Amino acid sequence: MEPQLMFVRATSSVPGISAIYGYESTGQPVGVHQGVPSGSLTVVISLDDPIEMADDAESWQRGRTRAHDALVSGLHTRPAYIRQPVSERGIQLAVHPLAARRLFGMPTAELAQRTWEAESVLGPDARQLRQRLHEIDSWPARLAAVEEYFTTRAGLPSTVRREVTGAWSCLASAGGARSVAELADEVGVSERQLSKLMTQELGVGPKMLARLLRFDHALGRIGAQVRAGTTPNLAEIAVRCGFYDQSHLARDFHLFTDRAPSRFVADEFRNIQAGGHQPPTGLTS
Repeated sequence: MEPQLMFVRATSSVPGISAIYGYESTGQPVGVHQGVPSGSLTVVISLDDPIEMADDAESWQRGRTRAHDALVSGLHTRPAYIRQPVSERGIQLAVHPLAARRLFGMPTAELAQRTWEAESVLGPDARQLRQRLHEIDSWPARLAAVEEYFTTRAGLPSTVRREVTGAWSCLASAGGARSVAELADEVGVSERQLSKLMTQELGVGPKMLARLLRFDHALGRIGAQVRAGTTPNLAEIAVRCGFYDQSHLARDFHLFTDRAPSRFVADEFRNIQAGGHQPPTGLTS
């Protein structure tokens, strides 16, 4: 049977949720999929078997895996390793890190560098949501149910420092191509103070956040060129996304995916072509 992979993408009206989509695959070869780092938090609700994964390559190789019916992943700087079954179906959301307090009741820093069972973050109603989704037989209705659920959570108290929101806005609007000195000057604090404030809120400092957003920007351009039927021009993408050169781009790809850009595109080609690895919108606020 020819493998089939489908994404059903929808816009979200919930503040802080920048992307929501359903995914469904059949006939895939059993293997390993990598969840690459990005500038968003990730929520995944499986509608099939639990998601078997490890947070890093060493844990995967040693068999130290965990299984999640639904998960929440914080900002991370290394790829997660996920078992790819023959078939799978679920819903995934991209959540703005500055919305974690409002949607999850905690700062992003408390989720950093790890993946959590959704129930431990969202509470027992996360299980009820998953059960409800199993009873719905269309993608539009499933996505609407998820949006309704998060709409009810969007009123949690949120007190993010203006220096953090200002630095994020500057970084995101520049695709990550701003220095820590420029950010600190923009929001009126020292570089050291800005690094402290952002790490306390996000779990990563401004330099690493800039690399994540720049990587997001490059990955989005690569995906767009693949879906347009062309071979990604990595040298051009490097320049347009604020890297010094193609070698600089390759170094960040090795950091965030454990692979060279060309190998990443080859391994993820079917996923990218079907609509995966699209950068979420709404990361500028």
